[in-house]
Amino acid sequence: MKLIIWNCKKDYNYKAKLIVIQEPDLVIIPECEKSEFLTFAGEIVKPTDFIWYGEPSADRGIGIFSYSNYQIKLLDIHNPAIKHVIPVLVTNGKESFNLLAVWTLKPYTKQMWDAIKYYSGVLANDIIIAGDFNSNSLWDSANKNSSHSEFVKHLESKEILSVYHHFYNETQGKESTPTFHWYHHEDKPFHIDYCFASKKLISKLTNVEIGKFADWAKHSDHMPMSITFDESL
Repeated sequence: MKLIIWNCKKDYNYKAKLIVIQEPDLVIIPECEKSEFLTFAGEIVKPTDFIWYGEPSADRGIGIFSYSNYQIKLLDIHNPAIKHVIPVLVTNGKESFNLLAVWTLKPYTKQMWDAIKYYSGVLANDIIIAGDFNSNSLWDSANKNSSHSEFVKHLESKEILSVYHHFYNETQGKESTPTFHWYHHEDKPFHIDYCFASKKLISKLTNVEIGKFADWAKHSDHMPMSITFDESL
């Protein structure tokens, strides 16, 4: 299974062609325009299933798309007050797992802490937590009561690990590859997009890649992260 995370900075209706050419099974798109604008006209491949969620008054939210036989169902426990962490069940009839799709709004780390506390029941199952977290251990001092590092430690205590840090054996806050360039400036890199996965899924991890600035900066200030798991989850 290939999962791609990309804060596309809106206009996914047109930018989707940049993603589907990579043949993903699932895609998480923070800052995705409203579902009524997602027509995918012409030769742009249409998803087989998708969910969009955002504030009614907002012009963008978070989209979760399937380009395979995986189906996506919003869980009944969804709490709209936690913006935006969207709990869904992903299944293809044989395998299934829970997914928390993430695009946090201020206060960023508090939103994630609220989410994992509220959705604690789904953390015990096979789970992926992925998207734009807008946080990094570099900013722990500004979030003493709800820091990124403590959030990561809490997930690790549940045997839920960051796929990037696990695959590349890197430390939180010392990432060698950025996922975001502030205002599209190459010299202002940060790592703020993540995919966390439970132990069983981590054992099937085969590859993690982050897009290059030269290829993606003209489309968004975020670089896509592509995560590949062994075909049989």
